[in-house]
Amino acid sequence: MSNQIPLDHFSGQRNIAPELGYGDPQDLARLIRGLQGAAGARASSYQATAATAAEVVMIAPAAGFIESVKAVAGAGAAAGESLTVDVKINGTTVLTAAIVLDAAAGTDVKSGTLDSAAIEFAADDLISVERTYVAGGGPTPIVNSLVDVFYTLDTLS
Repeated sequence: MSNQIPLDHFSGQRNIAPELGYGDPQDLARLIRGLQGAAGARASSYQATAATAAEVVMIAPAAGFIESVKAVAGAGAAAGESLTVDVKINGTTVLTAAIVLDAAAGTDVKSGTLDSAAIEFAADDLISVERTYVAGGGPTPIVNSLVDVFYTLDTLS
């Protein structure tokens, strides 16, 4: 089975890749990366019970950049309890400051502020989410935290 499709397979899409001539096949993986890049994509990290941990959420399939980072806790934190979230490319943070999920944040979605000088990645770079948990006065830790990293791939990488 071939992993190539003709450019005109989709109605009205003869100019998907301008450098290829009409009727030339385009590698399916490259076409998918192009569509993902045009639409944006996300990598997610879920943690059921708060704990300090680091997790690789993506090996970059192509060059691109991080568009935004959002985090939320499924239940509000107890007094003094917090979960800080950082996102890194090959160990270098992309945020100007970590996102803090604590009693003040409640269950609101929190957006990170990106460092515009640190958001680009290359193919095979590691994108990771790092959580740091500080226990508080409550009997149970923060639960069901979710971190979404939204990114765009360069369409012709």
